[in-house]
Amino acid sequence: MVELIWDKNGSGIATGPSGASITVGEASDFSPEDLMATAVAGCVMRSFLARAAVADVPILSYASASYVEGTRASSARVVLRCYVVIGEDGSTAAVQKLLEAARRDSPVCSLLADSFECRADIRRLCGTCAR
Repeated sequence: MVELIWDKNGSGIATGPSGASITVGEASDFSPEDLMATAVAGCVMRSFLARAAVADVPILSYASASYVEGTRASSARVVLRCYVVIGEDGSTAAVQKLLEAARRDSPVCSLLADSFECRADIRRLCGTCAR
């Protein structure tokens, strides 16, 4: 459970189960939309990397960028861009399938349903750079 306490300045302090806290809202560097985009990115990353480990698919690098697109509730959606680097023996198709499975498994993405889009940029590193 996350607790949010309003501080009368248009923002609040959110405290997580671990005791870690973050300021959200008007007087913060993080808007609620930023936190939604971060939640999506974190869920997909965690699920993807766990699936890649189980499938024995070596990932050399993983990064993502996410944002809320649209200003009206009826048209707003979260866009996630995933950047994955694999070695020369890796399969881009396998990585794409793992990303799709990670999206399906994410509880946050499930809540968003059609209001979520994942764009993948998968690169294969060849030669001595991959070692």
